[in-house]
Amino acid sequence: MQKKTLLPQSVHKLKRIWILCLISLCIAPLNAQTLYKIEMPNYILQASGTNTETLYIKNKESENLIQLGKLKFGWTPAITMENTCSYEIIEVNGYQAIRATYTFPSSVPSSITLTGTFIARPDRVDVQYWVSGVPTGYVTNWGGSQFRFILSNKANTQILPEAKLGLWQRDAQGGLPIEAADSNFFPFLIKDKIICLAYGPENKANSSWKDDWYRHTVLIDNKDGSYSTKFSVLVASSDWPYEAICAQWKGRPFALTLSTDKPYNWWENASGTLSVKVNLANTSQEKKNCTLKYWIRDYAGNYVVNESRSLTLEAGQLQVYPIEFTPESEREIYFVEASIEDETGKEQVFHRTNIGLLPPHEFTSTSDENIMGLSAYWAIPDSTELKRLLNRMGVRWVRNGINSSFKNIEAMYHNNIDWTKKWSDIERDKQIRTCFQEIVKNGNKIWEFGNELNMSSPDIGGAGEGIGKALLAESYVKWLKAIRKIQSEKTEWQKIKIISFGFAGTDEVFLEKLVTLGGWELLDGIALHPGRGNFTPDYPVTVPWNEFEKPSSGYQYWNYYGSIRILKNFIKAHGNDKDLYLTEVYALDFPNHSWNDTPRESAENVVLSFALAAAEGVKNALYYQLFNSVWNNQLGVREDNREYFFGLINRDLSFKPSLMAYCNISEALDGARFKGWIKFSENNPFSKGIMFDTPKGPMSIIWDRIEGDILPRPNGNSSPEPWISSWNIQTELTLPCKEESITVLNAIGQKESIPVKDHKATITLTGAPVIIYGMDASQIQLHGDAPTGVENLYVNGKDIQISPNPVKDRLFIKANFQSDIEQMHLYIYNVIGQQIVSQSIPVSGNALEHSINVTGINAGIYYAVFDINGVERITKKIIKQ
Repeated sequence: MQKKTLLPQSVHKLKRIWILCLISLCIAPLNAQTLYKIEMPNYILQASGTNTETLYIKNKESENLIQLGKLKFGWTPAITMENTCSYEIIEVNGYQAIRATYTFPSSVPSSITLTGTFIARPDRVDVQYWVSGVPTGYVTNWGGSQFRFILSNKANTQILPEAKLGLWQRDAQGGLPIEAADSNFFPFLIKDKIICLAYGPENKANSSWKDDWYRHTVLIDNKDGSYSTKFSVLVASSDWPYEAICAQWKGRPFALTLSTDKPYNWWENASGTLSVKVNLANTSQEKKNCTLKYWIRDYAGNYVVNESRSLTLEAGQLQVYPIEFTPESEREIYFVEASIEDETGKEQVFHRTNIGLLPPHEFTSTSDENIMGLSAYWAIPDSTELKRLLNRMGVRWVRNGINSSFKNIEAMYHNNIDWTKKWSDIERDKQIRTCFQEIVKNGNKIWEFGNELNMSSPDIGGAGEGIGKALLAESYVKWLKAIRKIQSEKTEWQKIKIISFGFAGTDEVFLEKLVTLGGWELLDGIALHPGRGNFTPDYPVTVPWNEFEKPSSGYQYWNYYGSIRILKNFIKAHGNDKDLYLTEVYALDFPNHSWNDTPRESAENVVLSFALAAAEGVKNALYYQLFNSVWNNQLGVREDNREYFFGLINRDLSFKPSLMAYCNISEALDGARFKGWIKFSENNPFSKGIMFDTPKGPMSIIWDRIEGDILPRPNGNSSPEPWISSWNIQTELTLPCKEESITVLNAIGQKESIPVKDHKATITLTGAPVIIYGMDASQIQLHGDAPTGVENLYVNGKDIQISPNPVKDRLFIKANFQSDIEQMHLYIYNVIGQQIVSQSIPVSGNALEHSINVTGINAGIYYAVFDINGVERITKKIIKQ
């Protein structure tokens, strides 16, 4: 075989080909794996190649924690970016960053560009997306845009609850400090790291718009053809509190919070020491010298603790400093503040909380004998602690809930519908049946249908001012008629009482329209929300023992007691056959606003509001609500929104004075029965008082109105501290007594013993109500047994019992009244108001036993109306089987 010799130039050409091949083999994978890596002390930020899915936050062991990446545009036009991009490392304000330039699909105008800049800072990655070159006239609505955010290590990742952070701020006008919104975090515990997705105040992202790959962000239109959005991914050690992480993010050198080991900061026993922890953090990168100041004051304003100390905190140091003290009373609320000052004496941060000292109490009355309730509550911190608290508060009613979930609490059923929707008969009836099924499942006995519809119109559906217009009356009555029709389908449904929506104030126009349209007779009770401005709860009823007539001019619609009395008069004028339910009662303490209560006034007005409700014989009174904040942002922070301040408990779960007051009046009214309004001598023309019989003996609630019934506002909008009373004038009142002393309780239930001399005791009154035990009831003259002006007659629905109910053939009637009855007449009506039975019932003194044959009455729901002496009417619902 002949060998062919290669020419020199051929050898050279072959070598060149091999070299080029080797170069291409080496360079191609090198380009595909190009790393863009930034190492920080706490994490690594890294991207590679040209794929949008290679950008990660890693731990120092190079394990992927979070994947970041491209933006997805929604809604108009909806754009999904290509999976290719280019990366580069740049510098932004002295920090290294990875910039990604993303690729749009070909359908998008070529002038539009998108970059993502991921800035690596010591404690976080700041993310900025920038859209530019949007042509004039290019229609966009990108409110549904989302960014890439993937948890890369799910096996070792714990998704934590959203952190809603506030920052305490001083009031510029010298009023009460207030906690302002600071930030909301979405935290994740990944091994030994806390990763927090954090939005600034300008990014109102919807946290519910998310999946496993993308999360919502708000693209801001810069009005120059560009759009932008930004947020941060914070990286911290797992032992760092959120407040410290947030302070570091925002460049504050210190973080400070107050906490205790007790749920609700609530102690039951005064025998030991109470302790609150000051949690400090130096969030800067250098050692700091500072001064810690702290004080604790009681309800009277006395300093329990007032100290300061110098501290040195290393960079990043966390320190817990306990403050301990011994209480001097068995019942108290303490106000706590701690602050940090820097070396120049400038305050850097402060924090406040309350501590409650509330001893145990056993309540004896049931929901049939007790009005105390809550309109709204949440299982915070958990259902066990919530139930423990409700039990201590003496709560006997809640507006919504499952009956079997509570002990000694009657849970109602409350719902609303979309009044802007055009419901077909089939849809409506299906909705009603679903409600009845849920009510039976819950064990509820009362259905409150609708909410404050007198403020609304069909167009605005719950959001507007419609008072005095009755714009939803016809729609509401149509639903009521459908409810009653469907209710007759099942016996178990027929037992359920239907009460009206909660009227926002006593809207007489809507009430009259309800009567005209035939809706009044379809209701077993009327619900009221007696909203109140900066008036005392007893305003404007100056002579409560007489009939109340609304003034012809100058009447303020938003008042508490006047609304109750007007509605009671309306009920009386239209058959007197319906119970009154106060399904929202308020004493909100929105700071530094003259229309709302101060924290101390709130406590006082809680006591008086429930006392007046009990005197008026309402079925229940439900305080709105247990916690500060709102249902769709539980424990959130909004310093500019009064809706966030209706609670009895602060956002940090510490008691307000109003919570202590609720417990106080709940204890006082436990088993109490209204006797009448006290007649005081001419020496005390402005003093007012209500007397009750209680298991502990006669009890009176007394206050004075020499300063009027408009809450004092000497400093305008600025609210005083909670230990400062709004009342300035003190009045002495002498009371008859037969014991050696009488007991006086202030708004939060603190006791004072007043000595008796010559069977008399002298107390000091202000505009704040006090609760008194030990008076000689036999020496107290009352204006009457009832504030309606009807003398020598006391009856209510509990005085008459009917059985069995449901009934098949014979209905038995039994009654024992406190007064002699001269005559009684019984009327029975069906649900559309037709009279079925009319007969006199024989009575003897103050007692009766009678029965009637109802075998001839068709099955269904009926109303038995007992007319007593021609002046009082009691209504009972009957279910005929």
